[in-house]
Amino acid sequence: MRSSRSLPWALALLDDGLRLYRRHLSGFLLVGSVLLIPMALLGILFAALVRTQLGEGWGVVGTLILGLIQYPLLLYTCLALSRTAANALAGRPLALGSALRLRPGRALGMGCYGFILAIVSGLSSSILVISVACPLLYAMLFGAGFLGSIGGTGMLGAAGSVFGVIFSLIFLSTLLLTSASFASMAYAVQAFALEDRPIRSTISRSLDLLFFRLGRNLLVFIGAGAIIGTLLMAYLGTILVGGAGLLRLLDVQLSPIATQALSSAVATATWVLLLPPLPIWMAMLHRSLANERDGVDIVAAAEQWRAAVHGAKG
Repeated sequence: MRSSRSLPWALALLDDGLRLYRRHLSGFLLVGSVLLIPMALLGILFAALVRTQLGEGWGVVGTLILGLIQYPLLLYTCLALSRTAANALAGRPLALGSALRLRPGRALGMGCYGFILAIVSGLSSSILVISVACPLLYAMLFGAGFLGSIGGTGMLGAAGSVFGVIFSLIFLSTLLLTSASFASMAYAVQAFALEDRPIRSTISRSLDLLFFRLGRNLLVFIGAGAIIGTLLMAYLGTILVGGAGLLRLLDVQLSPIATQALSSAVATATWVLLLPPLPIWMAMLHRSLANERDGVDIVAAAEQWRAAVHGAKG
């Protein structure tokens, strides 16, 4: 597909995914709640254990351990939401049991593949972020030294504007590339969620479809990740900062455990609401790539043509 057509195609897919999410909102919220709420409770209990039994010094270690535990659960949530999206696309009703069903061997293979893909995409994104940010930072420092040698109020104002633009570009590039890495996590589960193949064949299928239309896929990754990342920051930032300001205004002092529980509840509600579009988009992307790669539309058109020819002869 030509690059001039890739962007409209990616935008149309994102729009169709949001429309599907809106039509089947209750089903996606149910699946997300079933999996994300227990994961949040696990985090709250683990944090309380670290604070009360191990002490604050173990906070960093506890966070790393909790992340290693919750990451496979997050992959599993994306898998269940992807199957729910596939049922919605096919016009089938929500089947919670089939959406949650996963054999242990496939779960292990999916977890290892998702973890490796996340590392590769994270390293690639970091390299790209550094390659973009470093030249901009060097240009900013050089410009600051040059304008400082010239002096003048007007020059300082211009320098402030230029530095603001540079910081905005650095933040935007970081957000886009980090979000694309996050979207790759949801893509990693699609071949396991939507197809029933041996584990090795499933991983090969996922990589084959990933590189089949790599440029177009990256556009979808960046767009989907940027939307979800921006909404997560906006919602969580507004609610958490606003809630902290309200508590200070009311002069309410919460214990560290209560603060952790309240923050986890807010974060979980936000994830339940905002996470489903990401697996929906990746499921639609996988389905479109598989149909295009396997020539499903061409085969269907050939069958229709053959039926029409035989009908005319008869």
